[in-house]
Amino acid sequence: MRKWGLSSGLCSSPCGVQSVVAVVLLLLLAIDADADPLHRFDIPAQMAPGALNMLAQQANVPLLFPYDKIVGIPTHEVVGEYELEVAVVRLLDGTRLAGKLNEMGVLVIEFCEVDCGVPGESQMKINSKERMLSMRNDQKQHKPWLGRFAAAFAAALISAPAVAADAEDEESVSAMEEIVVTATYRDTDLMDTPISISALTGDQIIDKGIHNIFSLYNNIPGLNLKKATSGFNDVTIRGISPYAEGNGSPVGAYLNNMPIGSTNGDAQHFSIPLFDLQRVEVLKGPQGTLYGEGAMGGAIRYITNKPNPDGFDAAVRASTDTMSHSSGFGHRIDGMVNVPVGEKAAIRAILYSRDMKGLLDAPGRGEDTDWEKETGGRVTLGFYPTENFQLNVMYMDVDMTGGGPAIGFHCYEELRTDVNLIEIPSYPNQFDCSGDHNAQFARDPYITHKAHPTLAGTDLDGTIDEYELKNIDFTWDLPFATLTGTWSTYDRYTKRAGDESPPHVNFSRRFVEDNNCGFSPTFSFLPTGECDVSTAPTINPQTGRGAIMSGQICYSTCISWADSDSYEVRLVSNTDSRLQWTVGYYYKDSYRFDGSHAPCPDEVPYAGILQTEVDGQLFDEHCSLLWLFNPGITPQRQATIVRGFLNRFLFSGSRDENYLEETSYFGEVSYAITEQWEVTLGVRVADVEVQVDDYENGFNPSNTIDTSFRLDDDTKTSPKVGLTWRPNDDWMLYGIWSHGFRPGIVQGAVVDRISQVEPFRGTSPAADGLYDLLVDIQTIEGDQAESLELGVKATVADGRFSFTTAYFQIDWTDIIIDVESFSPDIPGVSPFPFSYADNAGNAETEGLEFELESHLTEALTLRAGGAWMWKAEIGTASAGNDARVAGSTALGVQVGNRIPASPEYTGNVSLSYDFELAGFQATARGEHYVVAEQWRGPDNERPTPRYHKTDFRLTLRRDDYDIAFYANNAFDQVVAYERNQQGYNFGRARTLGVEVNWRL
Repeated sequence: MRKWGLSSGLCSSPCGVQSVVAVVLLLLLAIDADADPLHRFDIPAQMAPGALNMLAQQANVPLLFPYDKIVGIPTHEVVGEYELEVAVVRLLDGTRLAGKLNEMGVLVIEFCEVDCGVPGESQMKINSKERMLSMRNDQKQHKPWLGRFAAAFAAALISAPAVAADAEDEESVSAMEEIVVTATYRDTDLMDTPISISALTGDQIIDKGIHNIFSLYNNIPGLNLKKATSGFNDVTIRGISPYAEGNGSPVGAYLNNMPIGSTNGDAQHFSIPLFDLQRVEVLKGPQGTLYGEGAMGGAIRYITNKPNPDGFDAAVRASTDTMSHSSGFGHRIDGMVNVPVGEKAAIRAILYSRDMKGLLDAPGRGEDTDWEKETGGRVTLGFYPTENFQLNVMYMDVDMTGGGPAIGFHCYEELRTDVNLIEIPSYPNQFDCSGDHNAQFARDPYITHKAHPTLAGTDLDGTIDEYELKNIDFTWDLPFATLTGTWSTYDRYTKRAGDESPPHVNFSRRFVEDNNCGFSPTFSFLPTGECDVSTAPTINPQTGRGAIMSGQICYSTCISWADSDSYEVRLVSNTDSRLQWTVGYYYKDSYRFDGSHAPCPDEVPYAGILQTEVDGQLFDEHCSLLWLFNPGITPQRQATIVRGFLNRFLFSGSRDENYLEETSYFGEVSYAITEQWEVTLGVRVADVEVQVDDYENGFNPSNTIDTSFRLDDDTKTSPKVGLTWRPNDDWMLYGIWSHGFRPGIVQGAVVDRISQVEPFRGTSPAADGLYDLLVDIQTIEGDQAESLELGVKATVADGRFSFTTAYFQIDWTDIIIDVESFSPDIPGVSPFPFSYADNAGNAETEGLEFELESHLTEALTLRAGGAWMWKAEIGTASAGNDARVAGSTALGVQVGNRIPASPEYTGNVSLSYDFELAGFQATARGEHYVVAEQWRGPDNERPTPRYHKTDFRLTLRRDDYDIAFYANNAFDQVVAYERNQQGYNFGRARTLGVEVNWRL
């Protein structure tokens, strides 16, 4: 964007009077200047115009430069206290730019046709330099008002002829801070990058008090979040969501150059610590060309600060808070240390610990049950043997545990229409279950009814999430291109366990009793007489029939672990040519294990729960259900029911091993047709192989069957076409057509049914029809998205106002949805519902996003952003009965249903005010967020309600530390991230806290 400047030779005779006045003002400036020759600088790596203006402001000197010569030249960061001459050398080293103070005290920048040869300490290339000190722009030294006024007025007078020559060539000294991003694998100004991208710098992350994905996503238009349970977070961009079981994330996630997401059934987003980051970049819309599988909806890139051999550095960020409807104080502490190892290497390490108090109360189980604790660390070794080469080796480890129940289940009288499930717990409870699903909000939304009394005093519910990341990457600046290579691996283990009784207990209990007491011809493991009303020990009051159970607990666990290895090599041109290009190779090999089972935990108090040894074995070997059997039923009969019926047909568990291998070649070229017009072409060709090995009946070895399905090689091609128009340096308009994809999946969930149905093929049309269906859906095609995006980026009003806006339309084809079906009545085959994924045609999203920033005054800044997605609907889908199998009922997905996790609108607005308070530089900030109603599933059965919240923050800065006092969700609004069949996942209630940041 344009900065004020002066090209040599522009000044003619009219300059005389103005020059005299300027000299007088410069003399006043010299008198008014500080005696200390050191200046405090905080200049991030960016293009030369913005960097030079920041340097002039922070050194309080007038500045002259030939704009047409310096535009597009990247500079280095300068952070710390330096003499002006030293800061200039560090900033401009290797750029063909040089600067010096002339006799009038003006910093004059000149362009050298060859290497300027300016002496000074050598700097590494811009892409290997990271922040040495975490200083803020608003912490820079303040000069007395006369000096500041004189410098600005003198500069304006000196540059006045340039204004006369071309009024549009000038811009206020108070121009917006430029953010350099690397989304295209080269350093570009955010406002000059022709894609829809939002970015937050490390300073902005601290200023806003952002600690995790939950506080991040509200600040990114078009980014949405749904939370399955503690630690399991799915992200969505522009309505492209991961709502099918076994399907992976449509949003790619990257830590530096390392891919950390998965499309192989692992949609949950990593819990990345947002500390000691250079920035976070969110790319919106399909990014299939440069980022490949997993970036069908977009990509999130976490860019860390790299080790710095220039000097020792350290920082600490610590906070404590208390939350309404909760007790005690939570805390978070982050620490960073950077230690040089000689002159060419350094080690940078962070450690952090988080203790977040819970919000939900489970009567009979405890208070604040949904707590979370997390510890982690990251260490990076950086080696910089020359100015043109760098090598970084990173290791990261995170351990997270979460308590439960973590879901706000609210019992109610309403029936679920798709499976006729009465959602009122059958066990004795103290809850008021009157009304519909929303009635509990009028009582207490933070009470959960997932609290079976048998589990009282236990700690069985909860989440574990542990992962390790390892990465080696290098960058080598060649004469014609930058060569980057990276190798990455990660290992992740997750476990979810909890009480599943409330939403399932009545239906499954009635179903089991009907089928085991002779009321259904399908299964009868007990003689009819033992269940007659006249002879049964008890009567089931709901059915009026003899009861074989006096109660039921539904408890389950799901575990998974995953590992992935990936390699990428790419060349990115680095010359000043009109033609810019990128070529690369990518390989990924990933494995994921999924298990759904529940070995009976030792912590369960077995009073009333029969755990009898039969023939030397305990028949509670699989505890997906813990049954409270009627004592009148003999242990042998109970063993028959548990082994022959429950474990085999209803709750057999599963064990799947998923394999995915991808090999990709990609490339992108941009050509500047003229100074204003640029065209971009790109393509990625990927070969993907998917395989699943499924083991029926989970961890019960007596029933294990090995079955392997393989999806044939699937070649995906993702093209991209873009056109950019820059009518001047303040405006950019662009259009992009792009493509993204996810690979197909192999469904281990259908293997259990196939193994049940196969022995009965040929016995009935129903058995044959069901078998044909299951074989047909054992593998399904991957989905893909084509996007049209039209965007505008501009900086106006002399640099005091900037905005970006983008219109998008996405055609999503072969979308994958979950379907829940009942099997037809086939003797020996479970009639219990089963779920599978299926391609359901197409969906379409259309909307508008915007971000703006305005310096209303020198001290008052307005920022706002939002997304309006007026269309996000399913175009074709299964609805009503599945015509392929008589008696099979599909989930109620109707044409026109709204895509899950795609609210119609989201928005945020903030005001920040800078002032002095008791010797501190202070900033008062208020932010408001709103998220519209949305649905968790494609059936649109029950909506997640709209929410809004307001945050306040007061930050006091002095020297190398600051103190912030904050009130998040200040008006204590109920925030629901997701509402599913189990209940609500809530965000934080009103939270009051204090945070301290210290930098060496």
